[in-house]
Amino acid sequence: MGAAEAGSRLTEYVVELMMVEPGAKVKNGWWITKQLLAEANRLSKLGGAQMAAFPIPLIYQVDGRAYAELLATYQLSEGQLDPNNPRAMLLHILEEENIPRIDILPEFLRYISTSGGQPLYIRGDGHWNRIGHQVAASAVSRQVADIIRHSDSPEIHCSK
Repeated sequence: MGAAEAGSRLTEYVVELMMVEPGAKVKNGWWITKQLLAEANRLSKLGGAQMAAFPIPLIYQVDGRAYAELLATYQLSEGQLDPNNPRAMLLHILEEENIPRIDILPEFLRYISTSGGQPLYIRGDGHWNRIGHQVAASAVSRQVADIIRHSDSPEIHCSK
């Protein structure tokens, strides 16, 4: 499978994840994801660690032009997709499993609104560009520090 075909298959799967009415394949995938996260959380606690997780913002949540192109390419209406569905589902699972969550989407949206719309993604690729990685790293490191500061667990406090 070539890179173009792999990219197309990934985009098709992302479209399935964003469907307002997800199919059985997506529902089963979320069930599996929940089981895996629960087990990872259990194992991290057994090892004396605190797990945290975050959804990676999709380009379609941040770049309206990319979202419009996706809708046109797949001949879908806005009522059929919700680009926030994958994020909302993952955040829900993290809450149910009592896994600290890191939400970097607000940082991405804030950056877009204050930078004059400077892109955070490689055009036509969906991966973060250099600036996208910088914004993500800043948001994650700040929120991890907050989790550590507000934790009741002495095991995850950093020593100086």
